[in-house]
Amino acid sequence: MKVIKNANLLPQEMTESMLHCKIMTVYHYLLLNNISIDYRLLYLLGVSDLLQFGVQKYNDTFLWFLNPYNIFCDKELMDVFHIELNKPDRIDINKIKECIDNNDILAIYYDGNIYVNREKRLFMRKNPIDTSSEDIYKSLVNNSSLGLIIGYDDAKECFVLNIIDQGGKNISIKYNTFLKNRLYEEVYFMKLSKETDKNMDYEYMALKKLYEVSKEYLKQYEGYMINDEKKICGTLGCSSLLALKQELLQSIKLLEDDETREVVKERLCKKLDIMRLFFLKGSNTGFRKELAISLDYLGDIYNEDKLKQDGKAIREIGNIWREFSRYLYNVNNNIYNKHPVKFISKLIGIIDELYKNEVQVFSSIKSNTKSMLN
Repeated sequence: MKVIKNANLLPQEMTESMLHCKIMTVYHYLLLNNISIDYRLLYLLGVSDLLQFGVQKYNDTFLWFLNPYNIFCDKELMDVFHIELNKPDRIDINKIKECIDNNDILAIYYDGNIYVNREKRLFMRKNPIDTSSEDIYKSLVNNSSLGLIIGYDDAKECFVLNIIDQGGKNISIKYNTFLKNRLYEEVYFMKLSKETDKNMDYEYMALKKLYEVSKEYLKQYEGYMINDEKKICGTLGCSSLLALKQELLQSIKLLEDDETREVVKERLCKKLDIMRLFFLKGSNTGFRKELAISLDYLGDIYNEDKLKQDGKAIREIGNIWREFSRYLYNVNNNIYNKHPVKFISKLIGIIDELYKNEVQVFSSIKSNTKSMLN
């Protein structure tokens, strides 16, 4: 068995409150390269937008999707630290083993449809990923988890992966599973560029990013084009919640009509379930609790109580997002089927509460960070 030296180094202070797999995997890679930075800063440095919402056409049906945090945060963080992520010309089992022998770090984006058994072995979906498919779930796969290939074991015919989702514990994946599911297509070389500056003022950079993303979040967009069939569309920020609210209000009228009730009820169930799946790929708190932890840290660094107060408000909003997530789960049971109008009405109430609180707290963050930067 061969394992990269020090590859089992766990991220310090790693807690359940900050287990965003892509952020923590990049953090782990930085530690392996002797770059010490607080993981709470990485959460802010990976922010480019705080809520993505819109519709996507699938089988002649428009489905809502919701991502509460930047799904490309790993790429953004790699840009910040000048980490090169290169696709090799050739990648196979022997090539990966050769890299591990040379203590080279390999990143792997793996299918989210996995499970890990008691022996810490990772299994993939039975059918290989169809990269040509237009399936709505493809985006869930493409934006799935990130891990590091840190070793191999020829005796057991498997690679050793370090996956933050499993608490930083090593798991294994069989060579034949790796080939069958075409995971070699999602393996990349990670390398620090010569431009990497270990002495960069990342605290100031995080503060500036927080101001920029708050300002962007509060913009009102007019991009909710549900009748446009040619592209994914929607909005960033708080206006997206109002767009969803308007569509739900229109659906209530159809649910109250005997002729349209069943068709609309079935359609709404499908659309809400898709949104739930997207949301649950991230955090049940809409990543607001994680953001609160980062705000607390930044407040301590700059001795600024206003940021810590914003962090407390963000944490409370995280509880509302948690309620939103749990309520969406009920779309699959009798709570929705028996009382669809009541279900939708309560959902609208939660959206109203989210909208009011989100606007208030991000206006405060924008104002406080602006005064600190000036």
